[in-house]
Amino acid sequence: MAALLGYLSTIRVAVSFFPLVAFLFTLPYLIHGYRKYGSVPLMRSLVVYSFILYIICVYFLVILPLPDHVDDGAGIRIQAEPFRFVRLFLENSGFVYGDKSTWIPAIKTVNFYTTVLNVIMFFPLGVYLHYYFRRGFFLTGFIGFVGSLFCEFTQITGVYGMFTPYRLFDVDDLIVNTFGALLGWLLSPLITFILPSRERIDEDAYLIGRNVTLMRRMMAFLIDFLILRIPVVIINEKLLGGGIVSFVITDSIICILYFSLMSYLSHGRSIGRFILGTRLATLSNHRVKLCQCFVRYIILCGFTTHIYQFIKLTDGTPLVFVFRGFVLLIAAETVINFFTSKKLFLYDRISGTYNINTIYREPEF
Repeated sequence: MAALLGYLSTIRVAVSFFPLVAFLFTLPYLIHGYRKYGSVPLMRSLVVYSFILYIICVYFLVILPLPDHVDDGAGIRIQAEPFRFVRLFLENSGFVYGDKSTWIPAIKTVNFYTTVLNVIMFFPLGVYLHYYFRRGFFLTGFIGFVGSLFCEFTQITGVYGMFTPYRLFDVDDLIVNTFGALLGWLLSPLITFILPSRERIDEDAYLIGRNVTLMRRMMAFLIDFLILRIPVVIINEKLLGGGIVSFVITDSIICILYFSLMSYLSHGRSIGRFILGTRLATLSNHRVKLCQCFVRYIILCGFTTHIYQFIKLTDGTPLVFVFRGFVLLIAAETVINFFTSKKLFLYDRISGTYNINTIYREPEF
């Protein structure tokens, strides 16, 4: 019971660590999803993030609890006898196959439940590999073996030399962990039958991705916007001497020129749009004109993006009311677009342009 409580305590630590890993993983995950499928469906996210949580739990179960100090004098310990756990179980548990009264006491022994827990620890890996990653039986066994070997390597090196080895390298763990992964692969259909297939998840993602969502547009714009920070800062600080006025003007001009010229010369694409699989087109689905690009990005970059700075610079003048009204209009449209199927903003309608998806595949069902 004490050992089980220790495992649960370790899992709680892993769960508390999960938000940090999820935060670091989210941006590349979103970029990959939009780039490959055009969308990031909820079901895929649940599967992927649950897999990340599972990996964190396994890793923490391998390394925790850490020793109190670096040099504990334990030294490297290796158990190289295959199936030693079977011999120890038969010798120490009092298990007699023909005597049912020995069965319950036998499964309460340390040798039994630690072996079962090692099977359970790699069981979900087999399920994930079969259901989501669509790996075969033998490849699953190989991945399970390599994963188990990595865990044993972590233990035998004292977490890669950070500590003196404080855990046992056990060849039986390699056997049992690999068996757990294979068992998970075999039983995966019995566990995941209520979930949509990976193929269905992919097809739904392609269908959803046909419409460019507000989140996808914002991410593409953010990628481009961050790229432009480098030339904006260099020009403002090195050539213009810094200052909020010069920064706003420089930022606006560079953004307008970049987005307008890139969209026109690259058939509606920018770096951010290319990464996320979108393109700017006219409302009649033709190639955008240069004048349309300038109208769109004078509104979007010249006003919307720098609205706060413009308000500060024009505070106390009649223009401030115009800018504040523009802010309220864009904010209202953003809320409407987020919660409804409305796709066009004010700058879309005025410029006659909008974002279209460039990633598409015909459904297979």
